[in-house]
Amino acid sequence: MLLVLRTCVRQTDTNDERIAEPMSLNDARALMAYVLLGDPGMGKTEAFRQQAEAVGGHFINAGDFLALDDHPELKNSMLPVFIDGLDETRAGSTVAGRVPLDSIRNKLRQFGCHSFRLSCRAADWFGNPDAAKLQALLPAAEEIQVLTLQPLTALDVEAILRKNHSIGDPHAFITSAAQHGLTDLLLNPQTLGMLAKAIGPNNQWPETRQAVYEMACDRLVLEHNEEHRTARYKSAPDHDRLKRAAAYLCAVQLIADLAGFSPLWALLHKSRC
Repeated sequence: MLLVLRTCVRQTDTNDERIAEPMSLNDARALMAYVLLGDPGMGKTEAFRQQAEAVGGHFINAGDFLALDDHPELKNSMLPVFIDGLDETRAGSTVAGRVPLDSIRNKLRQFGCHSFRLSCRAADWFGNPDAAKLQALLPAAEEIQVLTLQPLTALDVEAILRKNHSIGDPHAFITSAAQHGLTDLLLNPQTLGMLAKAIGPNNQWPETRQAVYEMACDRLVLEHNEEHRTARYKSAPDHDRLKRAAAYLCAVQLIADLAGFSPLWALLHKSRC
């Protein structure tokens, strides 16, 4: 499977109005510690695996890092440890969402890890409070960096379609997606793969735009991360109900000209869906 080299943007101080320039994730190798944020399906796990392999570092799932007591390979290691999926530990936690990060901090200190990287879904990162907790692990001369994984580039999309999904004419596929208003789905590795599998190597798109949107919605409503799925649903979710709820929220957002919703707002209006 082809893994493209990903880019990221360094989050700047909230008072800094300058726009950070994208940089290769390889350029972050010199950092003692950083956090990699990204939306679901953006490829954080694969990016971490790729980076860990390149530098000989230690890749470990955050849940395993917390659950397993003994990690002899990590003790006083000078190689970076790549801890993947802080959001998964928060989703599955029955206690306050901040506790898993405190536990990760304690383990890093316990093992004497010299360098670390931590990935998290952007929506589950608590911002400055989380960053401050990780900063406490570093020497005074070092600063925790928060990086945001960037979408795939056009060249990335073409290469992935050709190599990983056997799409003979990636340009035609991309053009068709743009004509149907689905370009954004191409920029996320997970939704790109879902779309490529649904359309197939012969570039057979549904006849109407409505059919394309319905197909896309049927795939977007799925939670592909097992930890999040298990934590969120006690039984199999009703996908039709989820789509109705999403439609209601989108209608409210458009009519009221809202930027978005907080989880509390959605909870208070759940009965209307």
